[in-house]
Amino acid sequence: MNKGQIITAKRAADLLGMSPQWVRKLALDGKIPSYVPDEEHGGFKPRGQEKKRLFFYENDIKCKAEEIERQKSQVLDNLKKKNLHITNEERQLIIKTGNELMQKYGYVSRTTLHKILLQEQPDIPNSKSFYRKIRQIAHEMQWPIPPRARNKNQLHRW
Repeated sequence: MNKGQIITAKRAADLLGMSPQWVRKLALDGKIPSYVPDEEHGGFKPRGQEKKRLFFYENDIKCKAEEIERQKSQVLDNLKKKNLHITNEERQLIIKTGNELMQKYGYVSRTTLHKILLQEQPDIPNSKSFYRKIRQIAHEMQWPIPPRARNKNQLHRW
């Protein structure tokens, strides 16, 4: 069976949309098959207890990415099943504020959007259901989420 080419944790992170540290953590927890160089026979062998540089087969990572997408869609389906009633006023307010964040930063942080709306509109309830409404509309609008900061100096202070 062809498993595709061997890739590094950084490439796997790009395919999965997460940081290389998270990919490594998933691999060490056994949630993603990982491999280490086999110095005796050449090539790669499954990782035992070794924690040195990890490699992955591209097909394994693509399967994991599909699994993550399925889980995301299940979460969104569950949100829809909870029958979130979003009024036109709420929808327009969330979209307007979200578009402003998109123009200013190029992405939309759901938490920041929630905080801004709570500050601007004191009559909005600070509840999980309103945050779910924000998430649902953000998904519908396909707003990108904030990029992961590589170090503390790159974190954007709100």
